[in-house]
Amino acid sequence: MARFDLAWPLAGALAAGLSAVVLGALAAARGLPVWMPLNATSHGLHGPQAATVTALDLAHTGLGAAIHVGSSFFWAAVAVFLLRRAASGDMRLAWLAGLATATIAGLVDYGLMPARLRPGWELVLPPLAVVAGLVALGVGLSLGLAIAHSIGRPPAAGRIRQGRERGPRRIVMMGRRKTRRRPTCPTPPSNSCATPRRMSWTNASSAWTRPVR
Repeated sequence: MARFDLAWPLAGALAAGLSAVVLGALAAARGLPVWMPLNATSHGLHGPQAATVTALDLAHTGLGAAIHVGSSFFWAAVAVFLLRRAASGDMRLAWLAGLATATIAGLVDYGLMPARLRPGWELVLPPLAVVAGLVALGVGLSLGLAIAHSIGRPPAAGRIRQGRERGPRRIVMMGRRKTRRRPTCPTPPSNSCATPRRMSWTNASSAWTRPVR
């Protein structure tokens, strides 16, 4: 089962980093600075003109990066919740939860939210690039969940070896408890190997009495 104490930070960090790298590369391919998508994310505070700022500054780039990281960790919490509800240790569910969360994020951000609360990527990138950013978000979430799953799961070879070692050892211990060794006596048996007789009270008393001189 996945280590849920590691799944949330890993999924959030990888989702934020991978999506930022993909968005920056797509912006650079269009001849824009790599931080332009982050500047555009600050349009919720600065308005649409934030998408025209090419400078690397704290007011636009820093604020946009903070919003981007915060939203990535929010969707990472959603992905961890979905994986918890699945209650299974299958790694395929980790990828399914991450990609499904990215799909939900795209539907919520660009289908339900008003224009002022959207990520703002659409202000500097074409629709296909926005979709690529969402896919990168989902891949980052899935990678974080999968890594947490692999950390929380012991290796299969170790489990098989441990089971093989315990099986014969348990059988030997049970055999030792059940089997009792009997003394081997020569044929015909000597007096030392003869079964001791029970001494009656009369024999015991006579054995301890001494003749009076």
